[in-house]
Amino acid sequence: MIHKRSTQYGCRLFSLVFGKIIVCAIPYLRHGAIGVLRGEEFYRGRPTSYYRNEIVEWNKLIERLCPKGENSVYNGLTIGVSVVAPPPTFWDMAHDRLQTLLYSGPLPPNLDDVHALPVLLSLLDDDDQGVRIYAVKSICAIGLPARAAIPRLTEMINDSSSEVRFYSFDALIAINPHPAFCLPLFNNMLKDPEGFIRTRTARQLGDIDEFGQDAIPMLKDALRDDEPDVRSAAEKALEKIVARDRR
Repeated sequence: MIHKRSTQYGCRLFSLVFGKIIVCAIPYLRHGAIGVLRGEEFYRGRPTSYYRNEIVEWNKLIERLCPKGENSVYNGLTIGVSVVAPPPTFWDMAHDRLQTLLYSGPLPPNLDDVHALPVLLSLLDDDDQGVRIYAVKSICAIGLPARAAIPRLTEMINDSSSEVRFYSFDALIAINPHPAFCLPLFNNMLKDPEGFIRTRTARQLGDIDEFGQDAIPMLKDALRDDEPDVRSAAEKALEKIVARDRR
């Protein structure tokens, strides 16, 4: 009798565990099969379409919590739009780390890995602006090892979305900071249709010591910009360069 009950309990436990495995595996197998049939790129056994769906869901969450593009706190994790800020202090990083450890909600897909580059390059072709932005930011986070993405990112600075152009430019500078490569990009961004991009570009030219005199012709052209913010940023950048040269 005892042996029979033990067998029954064992069968039930096996069915429960096996059932859980099947339930968890079905979405994984489904996405994998679709990815193989479509000839998609894979990362960690999952196809591009899987990560695309995850990014879309994460962006929806951010839009719901930050409808006006402002930062918000969700389950202890600060999320929202990226802003230009000074480098974080030790205490800023410690605080962010603590928030991450305490966070218990859904997390965005982690694609900040050079092995994810084929998937990220595929995501750059997506029709959804939010997906393209996420892919570009992930490539930027990879940094120098993502050199293979340079040709594609160079095309992305002509994207129809101003935000995609903005972050593609940042990614290119992070991947290849050499002045000979960067200066033509800065010149291109100073002619961007969006004033906020031209303003930020002018400010950056004044902050990078390596450019020096090479940046002056571009900044002088920016002094004739239609936007007062751009002209002001170019003037201050020129003052910084002149002050550095006098040292």
